[in-house]
Amino acid sequence: MPASVYIVQHVRAEKGRDEDARLVGVYSTKDAAKSAILRAGTQPDFQRFPNGFKISKHPLDTDHWTAGIPQPNGATRY
Repeated sequence: MPASVYIVQHVRAEKGRDEDARLVGVYSTKDAAKSAILRAGTQPDFQRFPNGFKISKHPLDTDHWTAGIPQPNGATRY
């Protein structure tokens, strides 16, 4: 099993609308992630926003969100 994975997301942002983020997939190599973008990029919705793809590398067995959830009153909920 690899020590890290590559996550491919696509974010569609249009003026006056909330962002629409989609998880395309999780891959063992950066090359596999790039190939996934090429495949997904042929789909009509992704074609409208070709620059919305992002690859991020994440180590396995590591907490990625450790600060709790910020609340409107400034407190943090754990």
